Amino acid sequence: MSHSIDFFRDEIRNNFYVSAAIKQAWAAELDVLAEIDRVCEKHDIKYFAEWGTFLGAVRHGGFVPWDDDIDICMLRDDYEKFLGVAKEELPEQFRIHDYRSQKDHWLFLKRVVNNSKICFDEAYLEEHDNFPWLVGIDIFVKDYLYKDPEQEKKRDEEILHILAVADGITGENLSESAVKQQLEEIRKKYDADIPDICDNREKAVHLYALAEKIMSEVKAEETDRVGLIFPWILKAEDKTGEPKERFARSIRMSFEDTTIPVSPFYEEMLSRRYGGWRKINKGTSTHGYPFFELQKKEIEELTREKLPRFTADKAMFDHSEPDTGDSLKTIASESLEGMELLLDRAESVLAESGTFDYTEPLAECQQLAADLGTLTEFVKGGKSNASMNVVEALQRLCDAIWSDCQNVDTSTNMIGLPLSRDALEGLRLAVKNNISDRREVLFLPVGPKEWEAFSSIYERFLNEADNDIDVVPLPLMKKDYFGNVNMTNSEAAVAIHKEEYPEAINCREWQEYDISQHCPDIVFIQYPYDEWNPCLTIPKEFYAENIRRYAGRIVFVPIIRNTEYDETLKINENDLYNIKQILETPGAVYADEIIVRSEAEKELYAEILRDFSIDLKNVQKELEKTFSIW
Repeated sequence: MSHSIDFFRDEIRNNFYVSAAIKQAWAAELDVLAEIDRVCEKHDIKYFAEWGTFLGAVRHGGFVPWDDDIDICMLRDDYEKFLGVAKEELPEQFRIHDYRSQKDHWLFLKRVVNNSKICFDEAYLEEHDNFPWLVGIDIFVKDYLYKDPEQEKKRDEEILHILAVADGITGENLSESAVKQQLEEIRKKYDADIPDICDNREKAVHLYALAEKIMSEVKAEETDRVGLIFPWILKAEDKTGEPKERFARSIRMSFEDTTIPVSPFYEEMLSRRYGGWRKINKGTSTHGYPFFELQKKEIEELTREKLPRFTADKAMFDHSEPDTGDSLKTIASESLEGMELLLDRAESVLAESGTFDYTEPLAECQQLAADLGTLTEFVKGGKSNASMNVVEALQRLCDAIWSDCQNVDTSTNMIGLPLSRDALEGLRLAVKNNISDRREVLFLPVGPKEWEAFSSIYERFLNEADNDIDVVPLPLMKKDYFGNVNMTNSEAAVAIHKEEYPEAINCREWQEYDISQHCPDIVFIQYPYDEWNPCLTIPKEFYAENIRRYAGRIVFVPIIRNTEYDETLKINENDLYNIKQILETPGAVYADEIIVRSEAEKELYAEILRDFSIDLKNVQKELEKTFSIW
């Protein structure tokens, strides 16, 4: 299925930072879900969101923010029906993992996986949002339970015994004679076909198959209770499970950019499982987070090569003086000097010969004034007060030059250009007040929601008299795995969502903003990745690495700063992973200042950046970066 650019945005959900890399994994799983859903719809197979996916659908309208997988469940009948058609109906590259086909998959569930291998083929990456890693959806099976709890208990004890033998075989905890004896007893009791001449894993597979057969022995018409036998019913003292009627039909709820079926009895079911489930308690996923990092590690160990990633050294933290040679401030200063020299030359000609040769430098002076006016309007905006004030002063200079020329023509003893000199001084003052002495501040938001992280800073600078503020919304653009933008300019324009920014903000078009002509004193950025985002990018001229060539100071404002804040700064592994996603980036490294929310956060960020830098790692000294608390 196709996912919009906005789907892949970094965002804060319930005080948890969700990075683009996690969004890629979500998208890949939603693609697998779409295929399962298609097959189930075609063959009238019921399935339901399960576990964290169930909670996420009802409470969040999508993934629980700190989770990165999708779980579903089916009643045994639908489960068997799905397995009967899945191989033919699912895409050719899909695989179904279970204890028969997959080593170390000693679980009674099927995992539908999107490929047989990690895939870096260009066509595959283009189709799958640059995500090469394997993703799977777990399908849990709800079996029918005996009405009589004692009968269910007896069945569960038999299953546990069979599994204990299987685990003893695979774990090599049983002697050869013990294995023989146990298998013989099980063969006789269950009339099971378990061959002697096979390896230990195959024997265990036969035992697991026998256990699953026993799990499925109760038929739908014989009971009104169902449950997930492995592992929950096996472990539970209460063997009654839940009413079968809860899975008689489903309702669909929003789940990210699609929908997923859930039981209409979700209120009772979630309350029983999670207690006060509506209250959000940030937790962690029950497996390694995120799952694809283990695959990255395995690839690197196998190939003995590091996958491409941004790395930092101490030199990147040092910001040299900006190149202001093409800036309006520099050109305006040089233009004033040039105009004064041209007036000097014209007056010198008049003093020496009184000839009409003096008009040539004056014409050059007028052209220089016109060029400066054009540049000022382009850089400052034609309707800005700064542009109007400077252009008005430039016009007065041109008018004064014309008047002085008229006076020279009608006077035999006029050798100076008094009106032009006065007008040049007026222009010099106008340039000083409207260009040279103004502090230029640039904000580079990447979306209306993300703008909220800038809003209080923007208001502060807006209320200071000597600031000229530009807001240049940047488009987030999809790119291929190799960094090439694969969307049109019109699509990029739509992706900006300019109409959703506050009306009071005068947003400028990014195509018209030449940072080398502005050389802003301060630039506030919130997109830290430059080219290192796994699936999105911004125009290259606004990469932090390029901005620092022209900016006096770069301030990185993570969007996370606008969230609710826990003063204890409780950081678990999931939090830490996502914080590193935004700090181990060009924007955070090249920035002169990073906005934080507390001293604790400052210390955490500094430690992460120090460890990230090759030269600063394990060096006990203050990081050469400013952290400001807002």
